[in-house]
Amino acid sequence: MCIKNRVFALILRSIMLIGCGCGLSIFLGFPEGQLRWSTLIYYTNLSNLGCFIFFIFLTGKTILEIKREGTKGTTMLLPHFKGAFVLMITVTFLVYHIMLSGSGFSMASDFTGQFIIANNLLHYVIPIMVILDWFIFDKKNVFRWFDPLLWLIIPFIYFVFALIRAEIGGLLPGRDTRYPYFFIDVDFLGWSGVLTYVAIITVAFTVLGYLFFLIDKVEIKNKKLVFNNYK
Repeated sequence: MCIKNRVFALILRSIMLIGCGCGLSIFLGFPEGQLRWSTLIYYTNLSNLGCFIFFIFLTGKTILEIKREGTKGTTMLLPHFKGAFVLMITVTFLVYHIMLSGSGFSMASDFTGQFIIANNLLHYVIPIMVILDWFIFDKKNVFRWFDPLLWLIIPFIYFVFALIRAEIGGLLPGRDTRYPYFFIDVDFLGWSGVLTYVAIITVAFTVLGYLFFLIDKVEIKNKKLVFNNYK
């Protein structure tokens, strides 16, 4: 599926940037004028920040192509790289919804009002919009068979970052743990427990990555689903 209308794409991308910017600014403390850089320890904020930066360039390119080539057509930016961001933000959505939302998890000590809005923006609204942008406005049949494996590099880098930060940074602000998420809490679970979680999550998101790969290869021809050749 690919809607070839740059104006519709620009609207979605602009709304995504506004929503993502608002959510990040709240958790980073911009409304209070006191920056909370410690909130960038969380995968949620880093994944949303990555998507925010990527979509700034994508939205800018969309505007330029509307001026140069008109409204009809598609605007894409580094499609293989974008696949990594789509998977990355999907991880944010699914891990929070399945593993964290019912556990009392919070990235803020006072989880009320604006933080509830920001939490829903970054965990639900923005991930869904990023996925929709790829699904609706990007040309398909561009992913290579090994791309889903490359996309896993980002979560693994974050895992290593979280472990190193725990060793040199100590307890998280306002919490009694060194780790942002319970499933990577070596102090509580031990290495065997953490590695078990990591293995399960790795398998789950490898499967998810290849689901995106298959969707990328599907095309409707003569009212029939056709799978394009794998690259």
